[in-house]
Amino acid sequence: MKIAITGHTDGIGKWIYDNNDDVIGFSRSNGYNICFEDDRKRIVDTVLNCDVFINNACDKYGQAYMLQDLYKAWKDSRKHIITVGSRIVNDDFVLPEDHLHLFDYRVQKLATKDMHNLLTAYGASVNLHYVSFAYVGTPKILKKYPHFEVGQNCISMEDAAKIILEPIK
Repeated sequence: MKIAITGHTDGIGKWIYDNNDDVIGFSRSNGYNICFEDDRKRIVDTVLNCDVFINNACDKYGQAYMLQDLYKAWKDSRKHIITVGSRIVNDDFVLPEDHLHLFDYRVQKLATKDMHNLLTAYGASVNLHYVSFAYVGTPKILKKYPHFEVGQNCISMEDAAKIILEPIK
């Protein structure tokens, strides 16, 4: 099974990229910025022979647009698009006042979840999956929140990868 993933050079995306066979990755570091339509088109053109696309990178509204663009290309296939969301969009999640710096991130992730829900409602052949969780013990998160411990305040990158890959197992 051939897998493509965005955001493959850091965090969860890097873990998936490094620990699975037959994976191709797309990130700004190798010339793909999902915020730019031309870059998304190049990604879509490159992944036509893939079976699974993990829509992992979140960069402004690029993740929602990436989902829309790939859906248009794959809608008549039996392939899988797995979108990585966040617990921050859950209706019962209250953004603490001292975390208002995450407001833009929340709105962008909401747009991605809404895009997923809208596309799912069309009932196309492509298999759309949405997975989400709270904090993951990536180097970036553990540096930002030094009091976090994997297994206590956050899950491991391996556990996050298992959640992401579960729909295709």
